[in-house]
Amino acid sequence: MQKSKIKDDAVRVLGVDPGTAIVGWAVLEEKNGKITPVAFGHISTSKEKATAERLLEIASDLKEIIKKHRP
Repeated sequence: MQKSKIKDDAVRVLGVDPGTAIVGWAVLEEKNGKITPVAFGHISTSKEKATAERLLEIASDLKEIIKKHRP
């Protein structure tokens, strides 16, 4: 899990529930003791693809989530 400081001493984290078929993820923000969901979802990969292709797809999608939500 990654975390970083953002404005006003808020902390944003990315949680990942790993898998190769379905990866769950959530970005949460804590500020002044209050935890708020920022975004959440899942990444689905095709069982028809090779494991390496599935992992590349997951990595690419997670990079986009990190770029967008800046945990």
